[in-house]
Amino acid sequence: MYTANVDSIRHTFQASGSLWQDALVMQDLENKTLWAQITGEAIQGDLKGKKLEMFNSFFHSTFAEFKKQYPNGVLLKKEIIGEASSHYKKYMDDSTKFGIFERADTFNKLGGKELVFGIRHDDKIVAVSKDYLIKNKSYSFKSGELTVVIDFDNESNTVIAYEKKDNKPVGVVTSYWFAWISFFSETELIH
Repeated sequence: MYTANVDSIRHTFQASGSLWQDALVMQDLENKTLWAQITGEAIQGDLKGKKLEMFNSFFHSTFAEFKKQYPNGVLLKKEIIGEASSHYKKYMDDSTKFGIFERADTFNKLGGKELVFGIRHDDKIVAVSKDYLIKNKSYSFKSGELTVVIDFDNESNTVIAYEKKDNKPVGVVTSYWFAWISFFSETELIH
């Protein structure tokens, strides 16, 4: 979702084991700087304040679709012990639990665990609910002089975003609504 270069130097990232505002925190191995996954910004360490560049050609889809496009791609997956299909299944299935600290549902515009596709383009911040895209297949909005389009393919369950003028890819973040709005309170929500 982000390039690994910081000031033209390639870095190696890993999960830090920490959360910030209930979202994953990454750590670079070179400096031990901590990075917020949703924003790509360094939040603690020598590189604090730096921002990673979003990998705009990144697409959001199923693993089956990923394998079609990248047959030699690999999946990093933690071994599951027991009967659950995921370590997080119980948490994901409980629509009343928001984050590790189980904060209250104050997300009056949309259910906290509704999936959204967030886009930050220039000064515009937009989140489009997955349900909206399933029903409407597409949404476009003005960002400065440009029109940004987000498309959803129901068959492949794939989301892409691009500038309409020249089809230039635009970065998208998939998130629960409660996590996205925690970082971007000024978001325009389409649902």
